[in-house]
Amino acid sequence: MASQAASTARKRDQSLPPASRSGGMEPRRILKVLILTPVYPPFVSVGGGVAITYGALYDKLTARGHAVTVISPRLENCDHGETNLYLGQPVMWSSLSNMKLFHSLFKTHDVAICPDETQLPFYIYFSHLTGTPLLFNMHTNFRMVLEGGSFAARWLAAPIMDNSLRHLSWVAPMSMTTSPSYRDVLLKRGFRVNGVFSPRIKLSVFENRWETDEEIAEARRWLIGDQVPFEVDKVFIFAGRWSHEKRIDLLPKALPEKCVLAVVGDGPRSQAKKIETLHDPKSGVVVHKGIVDQRRLATLYRASDFLVSASAFETLGMTVAESVLCGTPVIVQAAPGFTSQVVEGENGFLVDFTSPYAREKVAECIARKPTHQQVLKTAETRWDLDLPNLEDIVEELAEKQKPQWDCIKPPMWFFTPAIIIYFIVWRIMSWPFVVWKGGKKTDKADASGSSTRKLQ
Repeated sequence: MASQAASTARKRDQSLPPASRSGGMEPRRILKVLILTPVYPPFVSVGGGVAITYGALYDKLTARGHAVTVISPRLENCDHGETNLYLGQPVMWSSLSNMKLFHSLFKTHDVAICPDETQLPFYIYFSHLTGTPLLFNMHTNFRMVLEGGSFAARWLAAPIMDNSLRHLSWVAPMSMTTSPSYRDVLLKRGFRVNGVFSPRIKLSVFENRWETDEEIAEARRWLIGDQVPFEVDKVFIFAGRWSHEKRIDLLPKALPEKCVLAVVGDGPRSQAKKIETLHDPKSGVVVHKGIVDQRRLATLYRASDFLVSASAFETLGMTVAESVLCGTPVIVQAAPGFTSQVVEGENGFLVDFTSPYAREKVAECIARKPTHQQVLKTAETRWDLDLPNLEDIVEELAEKQKPQWDCIKPPMWFFTPAIIIYFIVWRIMSWPFVVWKGGKKTDKADASGSSTRKLQ
């Protein structure tokens, strides 16, 4: 709740539709907005950035007076299941009940929005069937994620997923992504990208300091813990989702003497167990399992000397943007998503954590640490300041009728049998991975979209 209050307080005129902010124009009509998302706050141990985005979007749109319905397995208001790929994490299930739910919701809403996920073909189909525009946001580089997995994931799942999303981007009424660098990657791979939306929607909580010096000192003590046997000189923080592409295991190897690495976050059950084994206070590695809210995270950034990450790739690199807004410099892998944000020596440093000399490089970065004010100054010219707000894009798309959609419009006589075949194939291929399947746990009103269940 604290992070929601901070978000609402920032630049009050952003809570108004663009037409209202312009002066004499009439405010836009009240919309019924449908958000379909596999993840949603407060459950952000998988897909954290995506979950925070749609939680913040809900807040922004409702602040403007729109009626918003959120459908997510995290809210248990649709048929969902658990798979052995992500144990402990509910996922949307392709059931006849869900198909009826999707159809009903698309008929009764003015606009819909969703990230990249397995149910996307159904969302696009019902969008074309009902004429309700859909905004498809590409957040995750699934190709890179899967290529870092098993043999089957690398050579079978990765190309299938990549080709599927590529074709779907051309059929979705509007396709957007999270950063200019990831947009360039997608365009090179043949995706259709209408534009990039600003990450401001989930950054406002980091822009202003409210903590006392005592609260920051307490946060620093919490990061270090009470089992580190030496006097600590510098505190490094890794914050976020624990997954294989983050390569968290490389960070302890690059940790200089008298430094503490605090690993804060969570992830799928199997990955979380691996990260927890890194906990070794005697060598300066302290693992804190659990996702913290944005307000607490901002305090932890300010209590740290550096943010560190060895992630092989990022579509956005949200933690860098967050840390810089808090005045904390970064030491991160020279990887897509990071390179466009790091101003060498002014807000941080790019290193190769796979190098045998990574520890020496990190030590050099410590010696050249930029001041708090130097870091904050780079945030004044952020790359995202001229990008459109996600909530504005949703409002504008709602006004577009189907003939105005800038996408391929397959004839329904072709689309309908194609989606039926996809439904059957999806059920057959996903069945071996399903551990259990659960139904809706909300009342009929919640499921039909006439009311919204939102966890606080």
